[in-house]
Amino acid sequence: MVEQGAALTVAQPDARHPVGMWFRPSVSRRHKSEGLSTLGDLLGFYNRRGGRWWRPLPCVGAGRARHIVAWLRQHEASIGERVVDEVELDDPRIATEVVVIDGSRSAFGAA
Repeated sequence: MVEQGAALTVAQPDARHPVGMWFRPSVSRRHKSEGLSTLGDLLGFYNRRGGRWWRPLPCVGAGRARHIVAWLRQHEASIGERVVDEVELDDPRIATEVVVIDGSRSAFGAA
């Protein structure tokens, strides 16, 4: 009975929840500096800006952005909104494809 009650009290992310309820204070402050105070605000901002949504936020790089987007995608059902496909998880600075140029193989972005 106690275990069932404990399972029922676990909070699920919701679009109305403040960012600080789910993210570290430093991440919350960075989002709030752009006027993003709820998870719904985050999703709207990310979806409008696309894959580089994180650029205007101080000290939020591609790595942290991937973690945030992955977490939001994991909780889309409880949040009630989805992250659009244009908000990519891939780091644009990392080569992910191999190209054959003049018979030699090289990766995009490689020197």
